[in-house]
Amino acid sequence: MNFAVRFLVLLLHVLYVLITPILWLKSRRKKQTIPTISDGLLKISATELAAKIRKREVSSEQVCTAYIKRIKEVNPFLNAIVEERFESALQDARNIDSYLRESLESEEELEKTRPLLGVPLTVKESCSLEGLSLCGGTLSRAGIKASTDSEVVAKLKASGAVALLVSNTPEICLSWESNNFITGRTNNPYDTTRTSSGSSGGERALL
Repeated sequence: MNFAVRFLVLLLHVLYVLITPILWLKSRRKKQTIPTISDGLLKISATELAAKIRKREVSSEQVCTAYIKRIKEVNPFLNAIVEERFESALQDARNIDSYLRESLESEEELEKTRPLLGVPLTVKESCSLEGLSLCGGTLSRAGIKASTDSEVVAKLKASGAVALLVSNTPEICLSWESNNFITGRTNNPYDTTRTSSGSSGGERALL
């Protein structure tokens, strides 16, 4: 047993000596950060956006368009998206705007019944968004789509939120970083040589 422990310690030391220079070289790669936010709509909280949409100060389509534009701008740096539904989301937003133009409900009633009406939402892939990927980053599940919304997603949609996409996770959500053989690794928005961790790495990077 004593020999086995000594051998294991020696092996770990050898691995440390071999791996340390590799990690050092990787850390020397050029660091990138995502572009700064230029659209003021992206700096407003969800509750404030919902209030502005209810008051017709801004349309849901405008808000969703701003978020989609930003996501398209930063995703090449982040690799956070598993699958998106941008066109369908914009149509959902237009339908909400039409509903608001014709609705007789007061702002107070809308706040109670649909508090997130028109606000964009991104969903962790493992949380199940109907019609989009539900593979869990596992090759054996590649191509599998969610047949229904999870309970939490269904409640968010019932509150009026507009789902934009499903975001990356580790394989079956069991790792410290969001990396898998389907989507690849999601990067840290402040330093793309680093990970965004897990298991909600895609959501963390996008937020």
